[in-house]
Formats: sequence, structure tokens, C-alpha cells
Amino acid sequence: MKILFITPALDPNFGGAPISEASLAKSLGDLGQVQVLCRRKFHVPDFSKKFQLKVREFAPVDFLLAWCWPWHVLNRDVKNSNVVHINGHWRWENFFASRLCLRHQIPYVLHPRGMLLVWHRKVWLKHLFNWFIGNSIVQNASKLIALSQFEVRHFEKYRVAKEKVFVQPNGVSWSIEAKRFFENPLPETPKYLLYIGRLEKRKNLMFLVEAFAQIANEGLGMQLVLMGPSERGYDLEVKKRVSELGIERWVTFRAPIYGDEKWAFIQHAKAVLYPSVEEPFGRVPFEAIAAGSQPVVPDQSGGKEYLEPFMPENIYRSADLTSLTEVLRRVS
Repeated sequence: MKILFITPALDPNFGGAPISEASLAKSLGDLGQVQVLCRRKFHVPDFSKKFQLKVREFAPVDFLLAWCWPWHVLNRDVKNSNVVHINGHWRWENFFASRLCLRHQIPYVLHPRGMLLVWHRKVWLKHLFNWFIGNSIVQNASKLIALSQFEVRHFEKYRVAKEKVFVQPNGVSWSIEAKRFFENPLPETPKYLLYIGRLEKRKNLMFLVEAFAQIANEGLGMQLVLMGPSERGYDLEVKKRVSELGIERWVTFRAPIYGDEKWAFIQHAKAVLYPSVEEPFGRVPFEAIAAGSQPVVPDQSGGKEYLEPFMPENIYRSADLTSLTEVLRRVS
């Protein structure tokens, strides 16, 4: 079997999605030959080499050229594939990739990874995108992969047949070398709650710091660590809110770290917090479990779907500040 795997990014600086996609592309190699296509400016060769991927870079206009010129290399890539796997949604080249699949009668799978929900930023542009090309991309897919039943709700407005939808959570991998941190714990376990991820509005960090403020002055000596890259200067807004709440000495902002150092930081946290809104899956809560910590997630999330049978006490009611505060107090 020949699989053509199209991804917008293979760059670890884009967070967990490229890691999930690279891991999936590698695992699909067990089924056949995988050719990965990645946007030229978002490919880090050293990153893809770690997953032993065969990658060809493209510019978005290449798919338009392939649609117009049958001799273009991307046209040949699609034609010679048994199935095409398209990741993400808000990319106009996906439309021409899907049209090439229809032209050559090659089935394609759409893996939106939480991107079908129209909200947050550029809402009107997203509506226009769907009106002109987005709905067609979704509706003509042979299969759609959802990360959770929670995410399936995002598909409803696209009017796709239920039998087309398949639910498959992301895989979570971790460095086997990180096991040494279990055998060699720090002399004194740090007392902190950890958020790890991008600092952006949809991660619901304002809600988190407001809940943490309720326990910051209760004598628990607990710190809140917010670790990750800031998007559009959003860290400044969060710092301002932290200052308004008078909890600066209890909140620390850290740049992202990777590898074994990251796993150690996760393991020694009292809990790993993931308050993101409308998150269909999210790798972080499951990385927390893998590293030996415990996650805290809202009930309106895909994570709750998988975690509730095992740790219902670590799930709080979304938009309920008191509920989150109670969970933070207990895990502290």
C-alpha cells in the first residue's frame, strides 16, 4: 500500500500536533510505503529524521499547479497513492489536494485535529473559507478521524454521514530514558502546579490564574508554573492579570523545555493542569500520567472522556471557578 501523508508542519515549535502527526506517519509505515508532504517553511529536517520519515517539501501553490498541469510531481504523487491522509483544515491547498484525489478516484482521509470548530480567531474568514472550499473538503472525504466523541460534535454543521466518522485518540509516546527520574527523584520534591503548552487565549489561562488565586494565600506554599511559548504577546495579558490578583510571587513563567528535562518537570509537579476550552483531546494530560504525575481537565473536553473512568476527582466543571479551585486545593 502507498500512503500519501499531507501535513502543514513538521516543526516541534508548533506544539504537540506535529509530534502526533509525525508519530502517526511513522506508524502507518507498518501498513505500507509512506510519502510525507510538508509545507516548505514549516519543516525541520532533524525533527522528521527522528521519526525516519521520507519527506518532500511543497509550497501551497504547488497543489494549484498540480491541478492545472498533469505532469506536476504532486499530481503523480496523488495518482500513484492508494490513500491520501490530509491533516488539519484551514489550508487552501487542502482543497486542491482533495480535488486531485477526486480526479484520480483516490480515497482521502481527513484528520482535522480539532480544527473544524469555527470560533476563537478570524471567525468570518473561517466562515468564508468553509462556504467556498472548506465544506467541500470535509464532505468529499472518504473518512474523517475524530480524536474523541467530544470532537464529533464539531462535525455536525458540515453534514457528514455518521458512518464516515471514526474516533481514534492520539498516541502518546515518551522517552524511555526518562524512567531514570523515577529511580532518582529530586532530594526535595518541588511544590508546584504546572501548565505546559502555548500561552494563548483559547487555553483559558485567565480562568486558571483566577482559580489559583483562591488557594495562593492559604499557606500551602504552592507555586503555579506556566511553561510554554507565548502567542501574540498573550503572556503579557496573563502577567497583568496575575499582578491585579496580587499573586506575582506565587506564579512563574518559564520558556519551553524539551527532552528529559521536560519529563522531569512534569513528573515532579503536584498536578499538570490543562484548562483548554473545546479541546478534543490534548496530549499533555496523558503525558502527565506517563511521567507519573496527575492531570486536571475540564468536563467539557475530550480528555474527560478518556480520564473520567479512572480519575473522576481530577475533573472540574467548565466555567465553574469554585469547582476548579476545589480540585486545585485537593491536588495540592
